[in-house]
Amino acid sequence: MEALKINKSLWSLPLDFSFDSSEINELIKVMDIELQEVVISPNADMWYFLFMKEEFILVSDVDDGLDIRFFKKENEDLAKKFINKITSIVSFK
Repeated sequence: MEALKINKSLWSLPLDFSFDSSEINELIKVMDIELQEVVISPNADMWYFLFMKEEFILVSDVDDGLDIRFFKKENEDLAKKFINKITSIVSFK
């Protein structure tokens, strides 16, 4: 899976699974991340956080599903690590 460029300064990696907001909130509690902000809206919920000291946004969109977004292309590998971490937690449950 390769990151998609959304705009001039934002990249996205889609996740192969989806969660509702309450499930994502529970996941975030057990992960080693620094939550910065949560934005809840009718069409998309967003969690802004630091993972390994880099900024990411987890987006749950009604139409597009779940993806992780980041501002620097070189953080693609970290985004993949984050996805792997989520996947391992989900498969452990």
